[in-house]
Parts: sequence; C-alpha cells; structure tokens
Amino acid sequence: MKLKIHLFTLLAGTLFLVSYFLSDFLWENLWIFYLIPPLFFGFSFLGFFVMAILKKNRTGIIIGVLILGIFLSSELVNSEIFKSGKILEATLIDDQSAMRLTLRADKKFEMESSNLFSEKIYKGNYQLIDNKIIFKDKRDDNNFIPDTVSIIGDKIIIRFDKNGKPITDFARYFDIKRNKIKNAL
Repeated sequence: MKLKIHLFTLLAGTLFLVSYFLSDFLWENLWIFYLIPPLFFGFSFLGFFVMAILKKNRTGIIIGVLILGIFLSSELVNSEIFKSGKILEATLIDDQSAMRLTLRADKKFEMESSNLFSEKIYKGNYQLIDNKIIFKDKRDDNNFIPDTVSIIGDKIIIRFDKNGKPITDFARYFDIKRNKIKNAL
C-alpha cells in the first residue's frame, strides 16, 4: 500500500500542476469547464497527500511537500510582491468586454483584455512623455488601442477627432481608477 500512495500522490500532484500551469489554455478551449481538471486533480492530490501523512509514508510526504512548494512558489512569483509598484490603473468597459491597464513604476505595463469567452494578458514596456503614454509593445490583438494615448483628467483618451478634440463616447476611453503620475494633466 505504501508504494501506491506515493505513486498516486505523485501522479495526482503532477496532473494538478500541469492543469494549473495550462489554465489559460484550458480557459480558451473549455471555457466554464476549465476549472474541472485543476479542482479534480487538486482534491485528488490533497486526498493522497493526507493519506500519505496518516500512513506515515515518507516518500509520499516528500512528494506532496515538493508539489505544494512548486505551486506556492509559482503563486508567490506571480504575486504583486515581486512586481514594481502600480502608478496607474485604468479600465475601459463596453457592453461585452473589458480592458484593464496597469502601468508600473519600472516602465512596464499590463493590459488585461477579457470578454465572455476569453481573457488575454499583454505585457510590455511603455514610455511616459508629459501626458502621453507610448506603448513600445503589443497592447491587444486587433490594434484597438493605438501605440500613443493621452491622459486628460481622469481619462486616458484613445482617439481624437479631426479638430484635436478628445473622443469620449461610450467605450472610447479608459476610466482612471488610480493615478500616481505627477505630470498628468
């Protein structure tokens, strides 16, 4: 029985980690059901890990601790602890989708684009000149967001009309939630 417990712990834990690391892929292909594999394998792993502890199966316990360590390490690395501070957060919401922009102090940005069926996160570098944000990397799939946008008041303006007036129609600007940029107009 001891041999089986640590093998099942290893198998369930490995499948949990694989489904956890592939969660974006599963989201795109399974949509709502993407949670089923990580939950199933996660609870299976925890069950076998607890059994290994109760049976005092040293190999099962070591395997369980290693898998938990890998999971917790990846969560820690992806957390806000190791990222530069947020200096601007803004959201553009329309009827069926949303885009969340985060600018960080180390001149990196994150653009989270989500709709009912998918969610993508774009990361890259930006430059700030006066009230203009110049994106140096890809911001979205369809180039809806131009490479240069302007901060005006509590909005990030995406487009201007032919007279240079900001277009602030529905879903044509980002609403700024947090702004620590000193020279924003």
